Amino acid sequence: MTSITLDLEFTRANLDHDCVLLKGLMQIAVEDLPVLAAELRDAADGHDVGQLHHLGHAIKGLVSNFRAEPLTALAEQLEQATLGANGLCWTRLVDEVIEACENTSLALQAELRLAPL
Repeated sequence: MTSITLDLEFTRANLDHDCVLLKGLMQIAVEDLPVLAAELRDAADGHDVGQLHHLGHAIKGLVSNFRAEPLTALAEQLEQATLGANGLCWTRLVDEVIEACENTSLALQAELRLAPL
């Protein structure tokens, strides 16, 4: 399992230390990441580069709220790779992004269980 880092202090500060809002945002990410990962797999299987680009952008936007690494960086790489002509590049990245989505979701779930935030 790839090591996941979350910067919840960054998130708290951006949300004016609203713990209810933070928990809600974390819950949305926990629910959305598996769905986005499944959609990413479907788009890759269908070679839908436009959808891959869209999903990379959506994942990046969702997890950048937590400075979740390496997923934020991987989603950015996927987004950029879909702009190029090299399909092998995004093919490799899809698996990495999906794994990082799963691991980030697990890390967020663990933080939710550990709260109070």
